[in-house]
Amino acid sequence: MKRKILFWLLVMTSVVLLTACTTPQIPQTTPLPSATLLPSTQTPEPSATLDPTENAQATLHANATQNAVHFETAVAAMTATALVKPTNTPFLTQTPSLTPTPTQPVPLTSREPTLDELADFLGVGFDEYFDDGKWVKNFDLVYEDVTGDGQTELVFTRPPHLYVLKWDNNQYQVVFTERGYWTRGLPNSSIALEDWTQDGISEIIFDNTSLSGGSGWFVYDTVRKVIHCDETNCQIIWSDLIGIHDDLYAGGILERYRVETNPLTNENGEPILRTLEEGFSVNHLPEFVHDYRPHDFTDGLYVFTSTVTLYAWNGVTFEPAETQIVSLPQLVSSDLQTTAIRSDGTSAEVIIREQLTMDFWRENCQVVIDHTALDLQFPCSDKFTKIEWLNVVGDAQEEVVLNTFSGLTYEQSKENGYGIQCQYQRLLIFQPTGDTYTLIANITGCIEESDLYGVRLEDVNGDGQFEIRSRGTYWGGPELLYTFNGTAFTLSAELP
Repeated sequence: MKRKILFWLLVMTSVVLLTACTTPQIPQTTPLPSATLLPSTQTPEPSATLDPTENAQATLHANATQNAVHFETAVAAMTATALVKPTNTPFLTQTPSLTPTPTQPVPLTSREPTLDELADFLGVGFDEYFDDGKWVKNFDLVYEDVTGDGQTELVFTRPPHLYVLKWDNNQYQVVFTERGYWTRGLPNSSIALEDWTQDGISEIIFDNTSLSGGSGWFVYDTVRKVIHCDETNCQIIWSDLIGIHDDLYAGGILERYRVETNPLTNENGEPILRTLEEGFSVNHLPEFVHDYRPHDFTDGLYVFTSTVTLYAWNGVTFEPAETQIVSLPQLVSSDLQTTAIRSDGTSAEVIIREQLTMDFWRENCQVVIDHTALDLQFPCSDKFTKIEWLNVVGDAQEEVVLNTFSGLTYEQSKENGYGIQCQYQRLLIFQPTGDTYTLIANITGCIEESDLYGVRLEDVNGDGQFEIRSRGTYWGGPELLYTFNGTAFTLSAELP
């Protein structure tokens, strides 16, 4: 038995020795050089396949959106794959790691560069949008001595970022960069120059507005940053949220918040900053939206506390020094009047019904005169709708006048070519004509102020005849004047 075990041990030892003798040896090699990236001669393939039709539709939608400043920007991201040629090394079984050579910025040697030269130097592109029938690039650029060195710097914003470029040795150097943010649509940035520190050198007032929200819900937040520069560096000396435009059209929700800034000097001639904060909101948000954006929304018109804050310049920043309450918050719970009786007993009534639009409940109104419903139906508010009899056109009889507050539905916005983008007040006037009532005015006006003025009856020229004065159909537009021509109220003038 022992002999058999010894025999098999000898056999196995022989097999191991033979195997070792027949295995090739790997020759010694020198250290491997780093692989070199070669420029590609082929068109990079996108990381995802894009349907050209869908891409075009998304682009057109984004363009129409920015023109109305109300809908989402569609962006298609693409990545390219570089071709790599590794060094030939025998018996290499693993791919070496690659260390690309850092790209050096293109020098900017033009004193007044073109946009393309700026893009190459800063390594940025330019967002474009469709406005007034043409493609435009969204940027702002000024030349100003903001460092006090006796020569102009180039101050440039490609939303939402700001760059300050200093001319040095016949080329520009970036001495300051402030990167903003944007969430949904194309952001909008602006530059202004004001001497807030009273040192004879302008500060850079950088405002950036971003868009957030959802379908039918648009929230514009504006942040202001004030940048002070000297010959060595630049820094932010004051920053705050200065504006909110919040509109949920389908829900009839409206919020406005703004901070007015005014740089002044105190009695000792020292720089100070005075800010006035005010705002209001209309109606309440649905619970799930309120949880997402917790603001003070109430069931009616809520006017925020108005405050004045003074900031003192300490040589480095503006720091808060004093805050005063100008007015306390107030609530207007309702201004609702659904029924009016004429002197002869004829009744006028507005019927308010709820309907579901864009997943939000909102109100729809219809006028009933002497128990007969008129055909016209329109969006309205169950808090701010008022019907009454008034002698409007001076014909010795009273007309039915109705005021209400409302936003546009998404469908109405599309029907108007996205042209009316605001919460508005509506004025309707029905004139008795025999046994019927004729609509002689159906005019709206955008609401910006907490008194909810968008449109109203007013004797503008003092001739004893009512005109209709409207805040216009878009934010920041001219006020409009409508006069009665014997048949209806028509647009007659734009007011300064």
